[in-house]
Amino acid sequence: MVAEPKLANIPEFAGLKFPLSEEKLAEIVQALRKRNDLPRTSRPEPPRFSSNVSPAVRHKAIQHFIEAFEYNFTGENFFNVKGVRQNQSLFRVLEVAKRVIKEALPIKC
Repeated sequence: MVAEPKLANIPEFAGLKFPLSEEKLAEIVQALRKRNDLPRTSRPEPPRFSSNVSPAVRHKAIQHFIEAFEYNFTGENFFNVKGVRQNQSLFRVLEVAKRVIKEALPIKC
């Protein structure tokens, strides 16, 4: 079993202010993907449905997809959810959700 590295021990995170901008997050993700000494995490695959799938089956598959994301134990937010909680539009919520799915980084609930 590989010990998980502490956030402070990863040079790519030195001096960062969280939450990160989209550009900085993309830069950090690329740098971390190039490293071989970090444990690989699973990347949840979004469910795909045919047109005749019942709502109950869709709901269960989507819930399983959400549960597949790992919890963020670092104490830092990778995603800026501040606007999502302060009466921002549904469009803003969808933007953050798409980014979470695309990057497949650990999330905080």
